Amino acid sequence: MKNKGFLIFIFLIFFYGCGQEFDVTIYNKSGIVYSGYNDVTWIAISAGIKNIDGTNITFLPSGVAMSENDVNATNSITLRARENETLSVHANGYEYIYDGSGNTTGVSAFEIDTVEQVLYGEFLSEPRWYAAVYKDNIVIYKK
Repeated sequence: MKNKGFLIFIFLIFFYGCGQEFDVTIYNKSGIVYSGYNDVTWIAISAGIKNIDGTNITFLPSGVAMSENDVNATNSITLRARENETLSVHANGYEYIYDGSGNTTGVSAFEIDTVEQVLYGEFLSEPRWYAAVYKDNIVIYKK
């Protein structure tokens, strides 16, 4: 009977996780930045951690990161998450419209649908999660 209880305990640890904490970095890869009050183009990135504390933040990046190796305070935000929480990322803004000659003809609103991912850890190591925000989609991945 003791062995059966121990096996159930081990199964529950693997199924529900051990509550591991790790960083989640959301970064701007769209090429659109906010450069000041008079700037008509911008991207607003909203990220939230559901399930536990309801962490939610919106930021206007003033820089672009080409990969997770380029993240800094101007192009990203890092949140602390726990295993089995859900990351939710959404973005919207305005971008320039160009004609066939490359001349600016105005601005256009855009919105990127919300993408969600249940976060999970790794046995014996702490993973890093990333969300790359492009102009037309959001990619959430683990490294």
